[in-house]
Amino acid sequence: MLNQPLPPEVNIRAGLPHVLDKLRHGESVRIAFLGGSITEGAGASKADSTSYRALTGQYFCRRFPDTVFRFINAGVGGTNSALGAARMDEHVFAGGAVDLLFVEFSVNDSGNRQQAMRGIEGIIRKCRRLSPNANICLLYAASTENLASAIPPIIAAHEEVAQYYAIPSVNFAARLHAKFGSDEAAWAALAPDGVHPNDAGYAHYAQMLAEFLDIVLDEGALAGSPVYNAAEQHCVAPMDAMNYEFASMRDTRQLISSSGFAHHVGMPEPYMNWRFAAEHVAADCAGAELSFTASGSGAGLLLIVGMDAGMFEYAVNGKEPRLINPFDEWCLVAYRPVPVWLPFPDSPQEDAVVTIRIAEQKDARRSGNGLRIMRLMQY
Repeated sequence: MLNQPLPPEVNIRAGLPHVLDKLRHGESVRIAFLGGSITEGAGASKADSTSYRALTGQYFCRRFPDTVFRFINAGVGGTNSALGAARMDEHVFAGGAVDLLFVEFSVNDSGNRQQAMRGIEGIIRKCRRLSPNANICLLYAASTENLASAIPPIIAAHEEVAQYYAIPSVNFAARLHAKFGSDEAAWAALAPDGVHPNDAGYAHYAQMLAEFLDIVLDEGALAGSPVYNAAEQHCVAPMDAMNYEFASMRDTRQLISSSGFAHHVGMPEPYMNWRFAAEHVAADCAGAELSFTASGSGAGLLLIVGMDAGMFEYAVNGKEPRLINPFDEWCLVAYRPVPVWLPFPDSPQEDAVVTIRIAEQKDARRSGNGLRIMRLMQY
């Protein structure tokens, strides 16, 4: 299958046999890009023209001009793989199964190895369950932080999961580390803020991804590869039973009770990191309360947080409440979506009643006690 030398930053593993099969038979191909702001295209002059996602779409259309492609942008800035797993149903599979899923969370997963592994494993297992024919490829973007070492901890964690599931991966960060080492000025020329590439930086990413695709989709493979059989796909037990395969988002209309909350449409201004429907329920007074049911290892809320974000308590089945403070320094900049995970004290649970109540406490940085809930979640 490999007619070209393999770049050291690329792991082919099981390759992209389903995509090969569809291309060989001239069938249409649906490709989804799931990730954070880098997948969305932050830093590009035109996100839908010059980001790595857009350039990769152009590559497919140019190389296979007789194939009908549909590309799905499931990038959401500032979000990690745990939320990525929860929002796949809505943002990746709303229009049906996909044929290829690119996953990019190596920058936003930084700092929590266990959650990163559970998030990536959950994405892989959910994709195989909801779109069993799909091929998956992990992408490892660079940042000033993860360019400091040849194998950053979070990329190593993602690679451990990729190896376990025989998922191919393309390590953008490794190529740039080998090229620039600790030369931050050279990296800054491609990503002025140390994270988000400019057009030149995205061109580097797209070129590396094209090198991978040139190998796995070469003419010899197209002509000689065996017919893809989804039943032969490698299925294994989970690495971590607590992975986020069954994480999901639900509409706030599924509340079982609410007092003091009102329904709103649209994001408050100014906002960032959200391109989707933003209906939500909101309250701004201490004591406002709502309840919903959730099953699994825990519940969650996808909040809209900003300068007025208040503290809240959550209780499961009437037990001792726990205080949550979603406020951080970014709340002073703009409103944005933030997932808050609410683990069950005794898990797993079936139809546990989760009660949310705005707390009395607040600090001097806040302008209120606001709580805006876009989605209910469980995992």
